[in-house]
Amino acid sequence: MASHQSQRLAAASRILIVAAAWLLAGLPAAALAGTNPIVYQVNRVIGAGSVVGFVETDGTLGTLVPANLLDWNLLVDDGLNSVTVMERGNPGDEFVEGPTLTATPTDLLFDFDGSGIFALINDGQGWCVDGAASSATSLCIGVPGVEALNVLQVLNVPQAGVQSIANIGGIIDVGVDILPGHDPNFINPAEAGKLPVAIFGSEDFDIVADGYDTLAFGPDLAGVFAWAGSEVSDLDNDGILDLTLWFRTEESGIAFGDVEACVVGTTSIGQVFRGCDAITPVACGLGFELALLLPPLVWLRKRRARRAA
Repeated sequence: MASHQSQRLAAASRILIVAAAWLLAGLPAAALAGTNPIVYQVNRVIGAGSVVGFVETDGTLGTLVPANLLDWNLLVDDGLNSVTVMERGNPGDEFVEGPTLTATPTDLLFDFDGSGIFALINDGQGWCVDGAASSATSLCIGVPGVEALNVLQVLNVPQAGVQSIANIGGIIDVGVDILPGHDPNFINPAEAGKLPVAIFGSEDFDIVADGYDTLAFGPDLAGVFAWAGSEVSDLDNDGILDLTLWFRTEESGIAFGDVEACVVGTTSIGQVFRGCDAITPVACGLGFELALLLPPLVWLRKRRARRAA
């Protein structure tokens, strides 16, 4: 009994640790160490205009330089006109100067009182934040200590102090079905093999159309078993396509005593998502088969004994 309780406590602790990592970073826990990319959501209002989209970094925490920026997609709107600023197109499209742009597991921070500049532009149109102590530059219309955008007209607002200019954002809860078509979901943690996991699409989440940039399964955050391919179908008959992928059971970290397993990932448009399903870890083999047969055999024996009496 003590051994069983210890296994349950260990499993519960493992789930809590992984859940904490997701809540802190919205991505697999390895991103905290700066080894996996992090996608930060941008949603800024600048006067009558706005900047909405995402910025992806290489996972570096602390001061960032241009090489740390992997991808971005921003819709910059001046209230009348809009332009999409995305990835690298021309030299100087991304501009990071000075130690004022820093990253945490959840936020991109900019010190508007410092001496740095951060800008993402295409052909002069885009988004720029400028520290108060920086030198005048055309990237930020020559005005220090502001946040600015430029489409067909320039808008800017004064800013001060350290601010979060992008963050991980909310995690989208998605439907997940481990071993589609099976209930309960019996899994043998000691057996190597591939495990199908279906991720359901919804009105707010289109995993098939958007695709995924990162995806991990189970307590040990196993990667997709790409060799097994994928399957697109409408499993729940709601008119929205769902995606089934396969993972290696032995890489998932599922253990005896676990009651659920989860997937966590990011879509190609920067959405962070997570979904879980109940599981029942079992020890397969002759002993398991005998365990299943024992209850009906005992019942039959008792029934015969009553009839004989």
